[in-house]
Amino acid sequence: MAELLVERYSDQPPFTYSGIDLFGPFYIKDRRSTVKRYRVLFTCLASRAIHLESANTLETNSFINALRRFLSMRGPVRQIYSDRVPPPGLFQETDMYCRRRWRRVQHLANEFWHRWKREYLTILQIRQKWSSPKRNCEIGDIVVLKDENCLRNLWELARITDVTSSADGLVRKVNVFIGRRSATLERPVHKLVVLVPASKC
Repeated sequence: MAELLVERYSDQPPFTYSGIDLFGPFYIKDRRSTVKRYRVLFTCLASRAIHLESANTLETNSFINALRRFLSMRGPVRQIYSDRVPPPGLFQETDMYCRRRWRRVQHLANEFWHRWKREYLTILQIRQKWSSPKRNCEIGDIVVLKDENCLRNLWELARITDVTSSADGLVRKVNVFIGRRSATLERPVHKLVVLVPASKC
């Protein structure tokens, strides 16, 4: 005997894992005529709760409309199990001009998210610095040590005596010798201003 599916005893919210089927037709009165109508049955695989929607026909359009109504009431579904319901397919630009409203709406939604990712998402985190490669600090460079705790005219001069590179090959930290104090300190490169490159010393 096969093992019970995890979805059958999951503690997720109702209809997270759902089964789906269609049944009918039913004959109903619409004004002076009799028309066929079908039912779309959604069932929660864990709790066995059911949700019914009406479908005018067995066409894909009618099923998609019923599925949208179900999702708007029950929320997102992680998986739907069905034996014969066809997928909605791809949505293309030509769907803008078809008579099936759900295809037009879906195409417009896809177009919106495509432009959102391409035009808006990219500006949420703009790099103001380090957007282009810069020269690495080198041994022998004459630098000024930035210090936010004192005036700029009091920043100290130093010479780079050693550099530390990261895995990407960029220099991140350096050792500097301060002649006025005869001291060697370790400083990150963003706390330095290169005055004279080593090649020009």
